[in-house]
Amino acid sequence: ATTTDHVTAAARFCVMAPFQARAMVLSCVAEGRMWVLGHSGDTAGLVRELHGSGLHTGTPAVRAVRGNTLLITDDPGRRASRPGTEPGTGPVTAHLPLVGSRHVVDVPVSGGRHVVGLCTLAYGGPRSFSPAERAVLTMMAGLLGSAVERVELNAKRQA
Repeated sequence: ATTTDHVTAAARFCVMAPFQARAMVLSCVAEGRMWVLGHSGDTAGLVRELHGSGLHTGTPAVRAVRGNTLLITDDPGRRASRPGTEPGTGPVTAHLPLVGSRHVVDVPVSGGRHVVGLCTLAYGGPRSFSPAERAVLTMMAGLLGSAVERVELNAKRQA
């Protein structure tokens, strides 16, 4: 992948489609904020939430970046718009931190390595991930993180 469009297409093909997400947003972490690189599906709300959001906030996306772990959240805002919807039955968002060439997501980052981006998946209803699915997501987080890092380095060289 040599452009953000290529990385977004790879994420759509390798993560969004197999995990049957209704939406996906790929973002990078730079200058203390998250910046959307690409998106697919019904993403308007996610893009508004993520693009330009500061890393000092307590949003689920920022908690995933800081904790360097897959974070799956029930969306109370969307649940509130559907009266009678109980917790655990409404829309779910999964935030997958992307860390350079590192291939371990469920272990906190050490040695100065940092999260370079985030892949956010949205689901219309409840969703959990089996250990096998988490293993695939961990592998994809490393590959997508390396691709995001490479694209950003190429953009800096050309600037």
